[in-house]
Formats: sequence, structure tokens, C-alpha cells
Amino acid sequence: MKSSSKGLLVFLTTINIIIIVFCSACALLMLFSVLFQHNAKQDKLVFGHHLYINTNNNLKPVMNKNDIIIVKPTSITAIKLGDFLCYYPVSADGQEVQFGKIEEINADEISLSDKAGHNTALAINDIVVVGKATNKISYLGKAVLFLQSGNNRISFYICVGAITLILLAITLLLHIKIKSRQEQLELEQQDVMPDSKTFSYTLDDLLEEEDSISFEKAPKVKTEEDVLFKR
Repeated sequence: MKSSSKGLLVFLTTINIIIIVFCSACALLMLFSVLFQHNAKQDKLVFGHHLYINTNNNLKPVMNKNDIIIVKPTSITAIKLGDFLCYYPVSADGQEVQFGKIEEINADEISLSDKAGHNTALAINDIVVVGKATNKISYLGKAVLFLQSGNNRISFYICVGAITLILLAITLLLHIKIKSRQEQLELEQQDVMPDSKTFSYTLDDLLEEEDSISFEKAPKVKTEEDVLFKR
């Protein structure tokens, strides 16, 4: 019984930890999604960096589709060979940023390549350099894109709420079961070990319950002196 209750207690603790981690992760995801959308609209920096969602696999496996790319603002003069350039064309207003690996830098032109090794020459005056990619958060962009839709956010809230309620219900049932087993264990212990008060007696109680003891006088043994005196 004790081992069973202990196992349930461990399982209950695990469920509680899962609830905390799950709710925290969902809250952080929603917060990140809101901040990302807000900063993307106003092109604000997050801790000194831009955040963009990669929408293609042109640079896979370095940059996969739906990766969030962290871009450090850098001028064209600080760009080096091998850097992954983040830019967008001047002529395409509102177009998404693009990425490419720098293969060659000239006075008025740079050459970029993709995963297939195709080089694209771009005039420096025809592009706006945002910076260079320094890191990425794999596949998180897919969740951010999903939560940009109002209907998807509602579905997300419903799913999170339902899962949380199910986990809380499991926690409550386990708590009730553990408490019931503990009470049952206490009753079993009371049956095995009666109350100590039933064994507590005073000296007066013992004397009252003790039957009186009568002693018979032992017969006198005749000695040699008694025999001589009689003679």
C-alpha cells in the first residue's frame, strides 16, 4: 500500500510539473508571436538584432524554411566573404527579405550563391542591406505564422485550455485517490495496533484486580536437637 501511494505521489508531481511547463511554454510562444509581429511591422530591433522568418529552402541546411533568422545590422562595408547577407531589392517595395551567401565582393557589385551553387550578381545600388545572419531558431517561424491568423489563435487558445483542464482533472483525481488510500492505511494500522490507552493501568487498578493470595504454613521439620530434648 505504501509503495502504491508513493508511486501515485510521484506521478502526481510529474503531472504538476508537466502542467507548469506546458502553460509556461504556451505563454512564452504567444508572447514571442505578439512581439515578433509588432516588431516586424515597425522593423524594430530585438536586443540589437532583427528577426525574420525564412520562407524558402534556398540555403538549406544552413537555413531551413520556417526558421527564424537572427540578423545583426551591418553596413555593406563590413560584409565579408562567406557571410550570409540579409537584404531586399530597392525596386520591390514591401517584398520579403532575402538571404544569400556572399561569394564575391566588388566595388559596385556583390555575388551571392544558394545551396545549388547558383550565383546571382547584384548591384550594390539596387539592394538595401539589412545585415548578416548570425544565428537561427529552427522551425519556430511555423508556429509564429500559424498564430498570425485570428482563427488560428482562437483554436490555439481552445486547445491549450482543454489540455490544461484535462491535466488538472487528472491531478485532482489522483489527489483524491492518494488521500483515500492514506485514510485506508491509517484505519488498517489502527486495527493492527489498538489504542495504547487500553494497555495503560495504574498500580491501584492492578491491586484491585489482583486476587488475594493465601499462604499455608509450612510444616516444621524436626531437627536432632528436638529429638534430644524430648529424651
